[in-house]
This record gives sequence, C-alpha cells and structure tokens, in this order.
Amino acid sequence: MADGERSVTLHVSIPSFLVEKAKKKTGIRSNRKLVEAAFARLVGPDGYGEWLLAQRGTVRKNVDLEF
Repeated sequence: MADGERSVTLHVSIPSFLVEKAKKKTGIRSNRKLVEAAFARLVGPDGYGEWLLAQRGTVRKNVDLEF
C-alpha cells in the first residue's frame, strides 16, 4: 500500500454486498485498508500496456488462430 501522510477523511455509505465481495476477493478485512487498496488500484499503473507491447513479435506468424 502507498505510504504517506493521511490528510483526507472520507465518509461514505457503500452497499454492504460490495464491501463483503471485495473483502472476500482481496482477503483484506479492514475497511480502511480496503478503501486504500481500491484507490491504489485506480491510480496505479496496471502494467498491461507495457506487457502487451513487450509481446510484439513473440507469436509465430503461422500460428493457427481459428477456433
């Protein structure tokens, strides 16, 4: 999780089913840590773009892509 000064307080109401599903999916039990993880995911890079570009030329030209 990102470290830093905690200078913003949020007061929100979130549907309990969303909170419980998110906690189950992430294994995070703390509401505060769950919100921090959600924000970090929103603002942090996912790396997919870089990975996708790095795959260029790695698939043989004659590979059969038909299903």
